[in-house]
Amino acid sequence: MTTPMSTARFAAHDARPDLAGRDGSPRPRVGQSPGGGSSHLLVGPIKGKTYSLYGSATTTEPYFTVVAELVEKAVRESGDAARLLAEASRAGRSGRAARRAAMVAGPVVVRLLGEAARRLGAYFAGVGPHRTALPISDRCSATLTMTFEQYLLAAVEIELRNRLNGAAFRTCGEKVAFLPHCLRDLEASCEAKPHGLDVVCLACSDACYVNAISRLLRRHHVRPYIWMNASLGRLLREKPTVTGGFGMLGIACIPELVAGMRRCARAGVPVVGLPLDANRCARWFGEFRPNTVNLERLEQLVAEPTSCRRKS
Repeated sequence: MTTPMSTARFAAHDARPDLAGRDGSPRPRVGQSPGGGSSHLLVGPIKGKTYSLYGSATTTEPYFTVVAELVEKAVRESGDAARLLAEASRAGRSGRAARRAAMVAGPVVVRLLGEAARRLGAYFAGVGPHRTALPISDRCSATLTMTFEQYLLAAVEIELRNRLNGAAFRTCGEKVAFLPHCLRDLEASCEAKPHGLDVVCLACSDACYVNAISRLLRRHHVRPYIWMNASLGRLLREKPTVTGGFGMLGIACIPELVAGMRRCARAGVPVVGLPLDANRCARWFGEFRPNTVNLERLEQLVAEPTSCRRKS
């Protein structure tokens, strides 16, 4: 869940990006959408500053499959998904706690971290070089200084929260989603406008992930906003009182997503989230670079069971 930015700054980043990527990553392709049909959306692989959910593949499906397998095995071993979540979240809050957890945490967490390092390590290959190159001025940022072990624990934590909160979120009377502005079409002049809780997409470009995501979410009765000016703290304090409850979905890079999900959990809000396929915004590169997100995984996250779907 990204930090809100002013609308003026939002418009200022309409400069056309280098789609090939100055980081040396392959040029994102345009063609098949993640859902299968013809699309103008960018298709990876892409490379982020610290991570890429593509790894060496051309889709992010292998990443999500591995995380699900790791969590499924750990839940079976622990017998208590909620306790496992609490342990993983506590261990992931600092680099020191994460390193300590890899050695002296409960046996399930120790084994989970060891196997996660082996099976997920390639997705987070950029963490070490990034941390080494950080200027002194950035070394107090919890987001920018996340360690390799913290990334592994964050991947597990996001999956566990989605499993534990998914049913409650899908049945909430009111559901909102906050989308990162870095997913918009960077080659278009964005026409998004303030409305309701924040800024809403006006569908000005077929090559825009924010547009595609907004349409998908509306089909599943989730109100999408581009996170620009809204205060998460204020929203959680003043969350609407509605029949069936209030739920929230976030899409962000892994460090910001896991932090936002924790804040929602502390406020008692059913929260689910989907990580961006890579971290490529101005916070990481000093400029916005095209990004992608797995739309099939997003639909699985928000779709109500067939028997419970509302009539349109």
